Amino acid sequence: MKIRNGFVSNSSSSSFVIDRYYVSQHQIDELIEYNDSLGVDKWNISFDDKEIVCDTHMDNVGLEDFVVSELKVSRKAIKE
Repeated sequence: MKIRNGFVSNSSSSSFVIDRYYVSQHQIDELIEYNDSLGVDKWNISFDDKEIVCDTHMDNVGLEDFVVSELKVSRKAIKE
């Protein structure tokens, strides 16, 4: 049997930025509500008048897919 000593990590990170020009206040409210419902898997979301920054250390939930498919935000509004 092999034993591994030291730090082992399966974690990943992910992030994307949404251009606020393409997003309504209603979509932002729904995004925040959806994210809050995720519990421990939720993303870090911050925003100002120009952009919404979404990032996570564990990409367990496809937030970008939710933004596009459910909130109907155009893919051209999303920057990696």
